[in-house]
Amino acid sequence: MAMNGNQMGSEVAAAIAATVPGGMLDVNEKAILEQQWQVICTAIVDHITANGNATPGTFLDSLGGALTGKGDLE
Repeated sequence: MAMNGNQMGSEVAAAIAATVPGGMLDVNEKAILEQQWQVICTAIVDHITANGNATPGTFLDSLGGALTGKGDLE
């Protein structure tokens, strides 16, 4: 599965919201929290996919064989 900054941001926001005592965040605060984390996580994913490379032999394909050549991360 390709990395998704919006999905990761939603998951981070939900984890943070779950730690707030008594669920004290209202609907608008939760929406702002999620939006901010989606922006942050999208920037992280964009950076990794733009700059990350897979080194041959480091990872295995679905059949258990080593990767050959260079590839970009998704």
